[in-house]
Amino acid sequence: MIYLSELLTKWGMSESYALATSFFTCLGVIFFIAYSAHIIFKIYLSRQIGKYLEKKPNIWGRILLDSRLTLRMSHLIPAMIIFSTVPLLSSTNLYFHDPIIKLTQTVMLLYILIACLSVFNALVYIVENIHRRQKNKKKHSIKSYIQVVRILVYFLALIVGVSIIINKSPIALFTGLGAMAAVLLLAFKDSISGFVASVQLSSYDMVRVGDWIVLPKFGADGDVLEISLNTVKVQNFDKTITTLPTSALLSEGMVNWRGMEEAGGRRIKRSIYIDIKSVKFCDPPLLEKLKKLHYLKDYIAAKEKEITTHNAGEEIGKQDNIANGRHLTNLGLYRAYVEKYVSNHPKIHKEFTLLVRHLQPTELGLPLEIYIFTNDINWNSYENIQADIFEHLFPCLDVFDLKIYQR
Repeated sequence: MIYLSELLTKWGMSESYALATSFFTCLGVIFFIAYSAHIIFKIYLSRQIGKYLEKKPNIWGRILLDSRLTLRMSHLIPAMIIFSTVPLLSSTNLYFHDPIIKLTQTVMLLYILIACLSVFNALVYIVENIHRRQKNKKKHSIKSYIQVVRILVYFLALIVGVSIIINKSPIALFTGLGAMAAVLLLAFKDSISGFVASVQLSSYDMVRVGDWIVLPKFGADGDVLEISLNTVKVQNFDKTITTLPTSALLSEGMVNWRGMEEAGGRRIKRSIYIDIKSVKFCDPPLLEKLKKLHYLKDYIAAKEKEITTHNAGEEIGKQDNIANGRHLTNLGLYRAYVEKYVSNHPKIHKEFTLLVRHLQPTELGLPLEIYIFTNDINWNSYENIQADIFEHLFPCLDVFDLKIYQR
């Protein structure tokens, strides 16, 4: 710069104009060198790395390529070159060189800060996508934690940016924020409560991405698509999407069907309402008809032997009133038939509860409840199994001389 100034002076230019011209010329050369370094890094390094990753296709290379990390890092180079070389121009005696150098360094520091945030976002993108593709972790969302980290980093970047502009230490700004703590807590109330809720959900493994959950208050009944800091997205079975606050999963009584999916059995709990007027003791013709049923042949034989022994022990012989002693009923045999039928059904889970029971009679009749579990949890299969069972049990009522109650 001094050499150029002396050369311009020899050519007849005044000393002040020569110094100013040489100053701005050297400043322009610095910017040109910085821009050239950026282009070289962008073309010969960033693109070469991209070509190398494209030639070797794998999931990690694809993530790195999509993040554009090297391209974002290339923006740091010109800013660092300008910031470090501009102070070399301070040897002039011009009245405006110090403000220009100071302004240039301030702008470059802000540019470096923004470029660092861009690199940080690329690294977050890489971490999030690598975590999402882990087989053992893909259902555990870390999006809420990433959002908290982003908020903290952006908040720190804002403090540092303000300190650069006003030329004050960031520590001095942090100490001044103590009085604003209450305001900040109020402003970020939803984010703080959402973060606490997401930590609890993750710590206790209460909900994961892909879980089927039900929250009647919000009309949510479907699969979890996304768990973020403040909201949870649920795709309902009608393909609509419900967005609800993260804290609602803790406060509103969520139902999570993941346990059913992991257990491998889905419950059928349905009742057949028997007309009580149709319940009766079995007469010999009805018993002979029911003995021909495969599931009841051995059962009736064992029960008749048990009842005969019992009545003989109680010294109850053949009397005119059938109410004396024990006798088989059409409802009892139907209940036994239902239990045998569902226990032998190939789609019923044998290791889970299998129960056929009476419930409290009501004005609608006597409920005969079938409480069983299918071994296929697929929704379509489950509905078909349930329909197949009851489509068989309803017509069988006529075989037992029973009638279903229907108002």
